[in-house]
Order: sequence, then C-alpha cells, then structure tokens
Amino acid sequence: IYFRESLTSQSSDWQKVNSWNVSGLSSNTTYEFYIKTRNAEGVENSEQGPFYKTTLSDSPQNAEAIGNWSNEHGYFCQVSWQSGGNQSGYRVYRDAPSGVGELVYEGIDTSFIDDSLEEGTTYEYYIYSINSDNEENPNYISDTAQTPPAPPADLTVTEITQNEATLNWAS
Repeated sequence: IYFRESLTSQSSDWQKVNSWNVSGLSSNTTYEFYIKTRNAEGVENSEQGPFYKTTLSDSPQNAEAIGNWSNEHGYFCQVSWQSGGNQSGYRVYRDAPSGVGELVYEGIDTSFIDDSLEEGTTYEYYIYSINSDNEENPNYISDTAQTPPAPPADLTVTEITQNEATLNWAS
C-alpha cells in the first residue's frame, strides 16, 4: 500500500495512491523525486530517493529538406530546422522514424548535409529533439526532398546554322 504526502499544499493528509502526476515542469530539466510509504497503522518507512529524471525537450520546428547536386558533395540533401525551445541536441533519421530509419545525423546544429545519395530519389527526414539524458522526444517533425535526376550524357551538337543548333544526348 502506497501513500503520498502533499508537500505543495497546506495539508499533510496522506492519500492512498500508487502513482502521482506532477505538472507545471519545465522542458529538458532534471528533477529530483523522493517517496515515502506508510501503512494503515501509520508506520512509515524511511524516505527513499532521490530519483532523478529529466523532462523531454521541446520539439524542433519548421523542417526543410532540399535535394541538390554539387562537385563537392555529389547528390545531397540540405536538411534544416529551427529550435523549438529547450533541447540538448537533435537526431535525424532518413526514410523512416526512430527505431526503423537510418540515423544520419546526431548533434547540436540545426542543419546538416546528407551526401552520397542517389540521383532522382526522394528522401524523407525525421527530426527529433533530445534532452540532457539523451532521450528523444517522440514528437518529431519531417520533410521530404528529391535529388535531381542524372545529367544527360554524350551531348552532341548537330545541324548548326547561323541562327539554330540541334542538340542530342543520351538519357
């Protein structure tokens, strides 16, 4: 049998409970909890604790993913987002949410480049915030991007005149 004494009110009445919801906490903040039990005859145990737990961080906002190509990165996606408030960092998964998708970024920056991708392919990015205990907030944001198609190959110019040219290439 578990009992709880309210330390936030004027009353010190014990209540028979086996859980307690504490509200009004701040995000990504570590809290210290203690518990004490008492039986029906009023015999108490010693206080147990402290138990430490960190609340989840705020979710990131406004995800944007843009597919592109460059000599430096090849086919890539530039992925960016805005901080939603109080986070210790971020994790980004490609093509599926956490636990299923491939982790492609973990860090504190709000953008990164995912390179060495395939041409003409659509990628989806799932962005999670993490707290100081390295726990993900399950409320993610996401965006999709498509890399450009491969450039044409074997370009040739035929039938050139004073005002026109005909271009041919392999697709």
